[in-house]
Amino acid sequence: SATFPITVTNNSNYQRTYSFFVNGTTNPGVTLSGYGGINPVTPVSLTIAANTTFTGNMVVGPPIGTDSIADLEIILSDNCGEEITSSITLSAYFGTGNFGGYCIPSSANGTTDGDWIDGVQIGSINNTGTGGITGPSYTNYAAQYSTPLSRNAQKIITITSGANAGVRFAAWIDYDRDGMFEASEKLGEFENSAASETQNIAFTVPMSAQVGSTIMRVRGIHLGIGEPAPVDPCYSYQTGETEDYGVVINAN
Repeated sequence: SATFPITVTNNSNYQRTYSFFVNGTTNPGVTLSGYGGINPVTPVSLTIAANTTFTGNMVVGPPIGTDSIADLEIILSDNCGEEITSSITLSAYFGTGNFGGYCIPSSANGTTDGDWIDGVQIGSINNTGTGGITGPSYTNYAAQYSTPLSRNAQKIITITSGANAGVRFAAWIDYDRDGMFEASEKLGEFENSAASETQNIAFTVPMSAQVGSTIMRVRGIHLGIGEPAPVDPCYSYQTGETEDYGVVINAN
């Protein structure tokens, strides 16, 4: 299941009762905190005191059948003939690592030429000695390795190179959780000068980072003729490796 925090604010000077329900047929079950099931036929009656905010969690169950995405319209209306109605739409993705939408770069030669990532260390992530000429060009470690990071925290990511020198390494964190790695989300980049070399990238988690689970991407690539530099998070370079990890952003 996937959990979404929900807040509903009554800014009036009177206690109000609202109908809270879900317009969506791809889900077998949705619950709102301790209020039980929610569906279009039987909405939850939500009573909120004057100038008070209700805070709860909406839990979305896996989609029916072979669907991997549950699209839901969440509707809140008053009990006075629906004079006041508000709605939002959200999607819950169900799949490996519970992350969807990120680009997965391919690589013609991958790690066969000796260009790989042999170690990533940050916080509780300690994944070393994983490289090799027969290794995959992309691995999603998000379900296996994750670390908490706090807003405004000064951190260091340690990356160990493979068998070749002259490989460029870079890392990103999807701070705004939009499924993309923007230039502003890049932690840093370096080029190794020897095989099995370990280098650090120091960075500060921005105060604007969205709280919750997201992805950190690490890439090690050998630039070919005409290939883009600095390292791009999605471009399919001829050689190299890409690894994704889980990150949970906490308040500062």
